[in-house]
Amino acid sequence: MSKAKAERKIYGINACQSFYQRFPERIIRAWITEEAAKISFGPLMKFLAQEKRAYHLADEAELERVTDSSHHEGVCLLVQELPVFTPEGWLAGLKPGKPLCVLALDGVSNPHNLGAIMRVAAHFGVSAILTTNPQALRSGSAIRTAEGGATHVMVMGTDNLVKTLNLLKKNEFTVLATSSHESRSLYDAPLPTRLVLVMGEEQTGVSKAVLQVVDGRIVIAGTSWVESLNVSVATGVLLSEFWRQHRIPRREPAPDAAPATTTAEAPRRAAGTRPGGGARQERRPGERTRKSGPRPAGGKSSGKSSGKPTGKSPGGKPVGKSGFKAKSAAGKKPGGKPKRG
Repeated sequence: MSKAKAERKIYGINACQSFYQRFPERIIRAWITEEAAKISFGPLMKFLAQEKRAYHLADEAELERVTDSSHHEGVCLLVQELPVFTPEGWLAGLKPGKPLCVLALDGVSNPHNLGAIMRVAAHFGVSAILTTNPQALRSGSAIRTAEGGATHVMVMGTDNLVKTLNLLKKNEFTVLATSSHESRSLYDAPLPTRLVLVMGEEQTGVSKAVLQVVDGRIVIAGTSWVESLNVSVATGVLLSEFWRQHRIPRREPAPDAAPATTTAEAPRRAAGTRPGGGARQERRPGERTRKSGPRPAGGKSSGKSSGKPTGKSPGGKPVGKSGFKAKSAAGKKPGGKPKRG
C-alpha cells in the first residue's frame, strides 16, 4: 500500500459525510454554507473545532470558486488523499474463503461514469477497482457522483493492465470481459467465486490485448434494440448477478480507519452510536425486536430467507463452480475453443 500524502478537495453532501464517518483523521479543512451546516454538518464542525482544524462558513459563490464546480451541494473538504494499492500489496492482504470480485477498467475515463461505477461497486461489495489511471477515480467530480461509495472501495493502480490480469489469474482469479461478440449470456453459467470483471470504454470496448488473456466473454442479454448499455449501467447488472449468486459479506473496516478514540467520537455519534452505550437498534419493516416479544407458537413464517447459501441457483444448478474454463496466464485455452453461448 502506498502512503497517501497528497491533498485533494472533495465536495457533495453524501461524499463528504461518508468521508467524515470513515476517515475523520484525514480531513484538513472544510468550507460549508450556513444551510448545509444546519442540515447536515453540525457534528463535523464540532469535530473540527475539537481537533483545532479550520472550517469556514462560505457562501455559494465562494464554494463554487473553491471547488471549481457549481455542483458542490454546499460543502467542500480538503483531505489527505486515500491510498492506492499495488496489486501485490492488495493480494497479500486477502483472506481466503470468501467470494471476491474485482472490477478492471479498460479505458473508462468519464468522471460521471467512474463515479456511478464506484457507487454500484460499493453497493454490491466489490473488493477493489483495478485501473491504469487511479487518479481519475479520485477526482472531485467522480467522488461526488459516487455519493459516498468512493470511501468503501479500494483502488488498485497498475501501469500494465494485461500483466496485472495475468498476476490475478495466477492467484486463482477468473477473468471475464464484457463483449457482444462470441459471448455467453451472463445468466447461462454460474460465476466463479474469485472473479475479475473487465469493463471497456463504451465506444471501443475492451482492447484486443486484454481480450487475448481473458478466460471468457459475457454479454447481458436484451432486446438488441440498442447497441449497448452505458458502462456504469452494465456494471450494475453484472455485479447484481454476482451478488445474487455469492452474497458477498460486509467488508471489514478499512485498514487506516480511525481507532475508537476521542478523534472518532463525533463520526460515531453521527453514525447513530449513543455516547454512553451501544448503537441504536434499527428496526426494519416486519422485523421483531425484544420488546415485540416472541413469535406465537404455530405462527406463520415471515417468508424471509435465512441468508445462508444453499449451493444452488434458483434453477437448481450448483453455483460454487464456474462455467468458464480458465486459460493459462499466457492466454492459451486448455482443450480447444469454448462453446458459444
